Amino acid sequence: YYHEYEKGIKLLERYFKDATFQKEIAHAHLYMARCYWEWSTGPMTRGDRAREHCLEAIRLNPDFKEALYLMSDAYYEPNKSKWKFDMSKL
Repeated sequence: YYHEYEKGIKLLERYFKDATFQKEIAHAHLYMARCYWEWSTGPMTRGDRAREHCLEAIRLNPDFKEALYLMSDAYYEPNKSKWKFDMSKL
């Protein structure tokens, strides 16, 4: 299913209807954000949808490093640097 983002989005939308495990839901929101972010042929609102799903993943799991990395790529300055994760603080 490589590059079949529309199918992935539809599958994840069905998953959200029945999902109950919070950490798994956070990962699904990250996958949904990646689908919207990588699916570049279409309306510009897909970037906004990607950020919404990524924020939901962070809301569900504030220590979710992958979601924080995606947010640092999905935003532009002046907000981009706020999402950067400093590995030296580990």
